[in-house]
Amino acid sequence: MPSVEGESWVDVGNAAHRDILALIGQAERAETAAEVRDLVGRLRPMLAAHFAQEEAPGGLIGEARTRAPQQGDTLDLLVEQHHAMAGVLDALSEHPDQVAQLRALCATVRQHERREAELLAAIAYDETGALD
Repeated sequence: MPSVEGESWVDVGNAAHRDILALIGQAERAETAAEVRDLVGRLRPMLAAHFAQEEAPGGLIGEARTRAPQQGDTLDLLVEQHHAMAGVLDALSEHPDQVAQLRALCATVRQHERREAELLAAIAYDETGALD
Protein backbone atom coordinates (compact mmCIF):
# COMPACT_ATOMS: atom_id res chain seq x y z
CA MET A 1 0.00 0.00 0.00
CA PRO A 2 1.48 3.33 -0.89
CA SER A 3 2.39 5.03 2.33
CA VAL A 4 2.10 8.61 3.33
CA GLU A 5 5.35 9.95 4.68
CA GLY A 6 5.52 9.28 8.40
CA GLU A 7 2.56 6.88 8.41
CA SER A 8 2.66 3.11 8.52
CA TRP A 9 0.75 0.90 6.11
CA VAL A 10 -1.73 0.31 8.95
CA ASP A 11 -2.34 4.06 9.41
CA VAL A 12 -2.91 4.61 5.68
CA GLY A 13 -5.37 1.71 5.55
CA ASN A 14 -7.27 3.00 8.56
CA ALA A 15 -7.54 6.51 7.07
CA ALA A 16 -9.12 5.11 3.89
CA HIS A 17 -11.56 3.07 5.95
CA ARG A 18 -12.64 6.17 7.90
CA ASP A 19 -13.45 7.99 4.64
CA ILE A 20 -15.45 5.04 3.34
CA LEU A 21 -17.39 4.66 6.58
CA ALA A 22 -18.28 8.36 6.56
CA LEU A 23 -19.91 7.94 3.14
CA ILE A 24 -21.56 4.70 4.26
CA GLY A 25 -23.10 6.67 7.14
CA GLN A 26 -24.73 8.97 4.60
CA ALA A 27 -25.87 6.02 2.48
CA GLU A 28 -27.55 4.41 5.47
CA ARG A 29 -29.86 7.42 5.67
CA ALA A 30 -30.88 7.31 1.98
CA GLU A 31 -34.63 7.18 1.46
CA THR A 32 -35.27 7.91 -2.21
CA ALA A 33 -34.08 6.59 -5.55
CA ALA A 34 -32.42 9.95 -6.20
CA GLU A 35 -30.43 9.67 -2.97
CA VAL A 36 -29.47 6.07 -3.78
CA ARG A 37 -28.37 7.11 -7.27
CA ASP A 38 -26.24 9.94 -5.88
CA LEU A 39 -24.66 7.85 -3.14
CA VAL A 40 -24.02 4.84 -5.36
CA GLY A 41 -22.44 7.23 -7.87
CA ARG A 42 -20.05 8.35 -5.13
CA LEU A 43 -19.51 4.95 -3.49
CA ARG A 44 -18.74 2.99 -6.67
CA PRO A 45 -15.58 4.88 -7.65
CA MET A 46 -14.45 5.28 -4.03
CA LEU A 47 -14.76 1.57 -3.26
CA ALA A 48 -13.39 0.50 -6.66
CA ALA A 49 -10.25 2.58 -6.08
CA HIS A 50 -9.99 1.39 -2.49
CA PHE A 51 -10.35 -2.27 -3.42
CA ALA A 52 -7.85 -1.92 -6.27
CA GLN A 53 -5.35 -0.25 -3.94
CA GLU A 54 -5.76 -2.95 -1.31
CA GLU A 55 -5.38 -5.74 -3.87
CA ALA A 56 -2.47 -4.15 -5.77
CA PRO A 57 1.12 -5.29 -5.18
CA GLY A 58 2.21 -3.61 -1.96
CA GLY A 59 -1.39 -2.96 -0.94
CA LEU A 60 -3.02 -3.98 2.29
CA ILE A 61 -3.77 -7.52 1.11
CA GLY A 62 -0.24 -8.10 -0.17
CA GLU A 63 1.36 -6.58 2.90
CA ALA A 64 -0.84 -8.68 5.16
CA ARG A 65 0.03 -11.84 3.18
CA THR A 66 3.73 -11.06 3.62
CA ARG A 67 3.48 -10.15 7.29
CA ALA A 68 0.95 -12.80 8.32
CA PRO A 69 0.80 -15.67 5.82
CA GLN A 70 -1.26 -17.65 8.33
CA GLN A 71 -4.12 -15.22 7.54
CA GLY A 72 -4.33 -16.38 3.91
CA ASP A 73 -7.88 -17.76 4.17
CA THR A 74 -9.15 -14.55 5.78
CA LEU A 75 -7.43 -12.47 3.11
CA ASP A 76 -8.96 -14.60 0.34
CA LEU A 77 -12.40 -14.05 1.88
CA LEU A 78 -11.83 -10.28 2.04
CA VAL A 79 -10.93 -10.21 -1.66
CA GLU A 80 -14.04 -12.26 -2.50
CA GLN A 81 -16.11 -9.75 -0.53
CA HIS A 82 -14.60 -6.89 -2.57
CA HIS A 83 -15.90 -8.48 -5.75
CA ALA A 84 -19.32 -9.21 -4.26
CA MET A 85 -19.74 -5.65 -2.97
CA ALA A 86 -18.68 -4.22 -6.33
CA GLY A 87 -21.33 -6.40 -7.98
CA VAL A 88 -24.03 -5.08 -5.65
CA LEU A 89 -22.98 -1.51 -6.44
CA ASP A 90 -23.18 -2.27 -10.15
CA ALA A 91 -26.71 -3.64 -9.70
CA LEU A 92 -27.74 -0.63 -7.62
CA SER A 93 -26.48 1.73 -10.30
CA GLU A 94 -28.94 0.08 -12.68
CA HIS A 95 -31.79 -0.06 -10.13
CA PRO A 96 -31.47 2.89 -7.75
CA ASP A 97 -34.96 2.30 -6.36
CA GLN A 98 -33.58 -0.49 -4.15
CA VAL A 99 -33.14 1.47 -0.91
CA ALA A 100 -33.24 -1.71 1.20
CA GLN A 101 -30.48 -3.24 -0.91
CA LEU A 102 -28.30 -0.16 -0.36
CA ARG A 103 -28.85 -0.39 3.39
CA ALA A 104 -27.95 -4.10 3.32
CA LEU A 105 -24.79 -3.23 1.39
CA CYS A 106 -23.92 -0.61 4.01
CA ALA A 107 -24.15 -3.27 6.73
CA THR A 108 -21.94 -5.57 4.65
CA VAL A 109 -19.35 -2.83 4.09
CA ARG A 110 -19.29 -2.00 7.81
CA GLN A 111 -18.78 -5.65 8.70
CA HIS A 112 -16.08 -6.02 6.04
CA GLU A 113 -14.20 -2.90 7.14
CA ARG A 114 -14.46 -4.02 10.78
CA ARG A 115 -12.90 -7.37 9.82
CA GLU A 116 -10.09 -5.61 7.96
CA ALA A 117 -9.45 -3.35 10.96
CA GLU A 118 -9.37 -6.35 13.29
CA LEU A 119 -6.94 -8.09 10.97
CA LEU A 120 -4.68 -5.03 10.80
CA ALA A 121 -4.71 -4.74 14.58
CA ALA A 122 -3.89 -8.43 15.01
CA ILE A 123 -1.00 -8.21 12.57
CA ALA A 124 0.35 -5.07 14.20
CA TYR A 125 0.02 -6.67 17.61
CA ASP A 126 1.83 -9.79 16.42
CA GLU A 127 4.64 -7.65 14.99
CA THR A 128 5.16 -5.65 18.17
CA GLY A 129 4.67 -8.57 20.56
CA ALA A 130 2.48 -8.95 23.57
CA LEU A 131 2.79 -6.38 26.31
CA ASP A 132 4.21 -7.74 29.54
